[in-house]
Amino acid sequence: MYQLFSAILSAFIGCCLIACQSNSAGITNSAAKDKALADSLYNLAKKQTDPVAALQTLDAAIRYAPDSYLLYLDRGATKINLLMFEEAIPDLLRVLSLHPNDEKAYLNLAIAANNLEQFDKGIAYADTAIKINPNWGMAYFIRGESYLFKGDTSRLCAELQQAMKLNFQEAQQRALMYCATDNQTIPTFLKFTPKK
Repeated sequence: MYQLFSAILSAFIGCCLIACQSNSAGITNSAAKDKALADSLYNLAKKQTDPVAALQTLDAAIRYAPDSYLLYLDRGATKINLLMFEEAIPDLLRVLSLHPNDEKAYLNLAIAANNLEQFDKGIAYADTAIKINPNWGMAYFIRGESYLFKGDTSRLCAELQQAMKLNFQEAQQRALMYCATDNQTIPTFLKFTPKK
């Protein structure tokens, strides 16, 4: 079944490439044609609901625009969604070689590291994402996850508190699971302590 789906998808991408090529026929510069093809494929990948199909489309787009950090970022994030953590890392490192201060790449690296049980790396990557964008609640949440996996609920609770201050909603649910307050509810700006 998967082979049939893959064959159909490959044929579809091939048709899209032909359509893109005919749309860019008036463009005489080869680099401009490649960019137009990559942009069309990128837009197609963003619309696809199947992550495997999106991954194949991003692979095709990267062939035409090997220096597009956005393509590598999306392909790395797609691989993370497909639980391909080790495979995502080279794409995300490529993003950083092209766009060194990309907080999304750093945070995706933190997620991959956590899932590979490299929690200190996860903390370091999340630290960098927070230095780049200190108002991103999700970065504190992911750094908190690293501390949780290391068994440090005190640091987890501090991270969740900061994430909640920045209106990252998932932090409240996690705080209810691992952090205590006097009345066992979590107001947004209340300090927590780890549950015993």
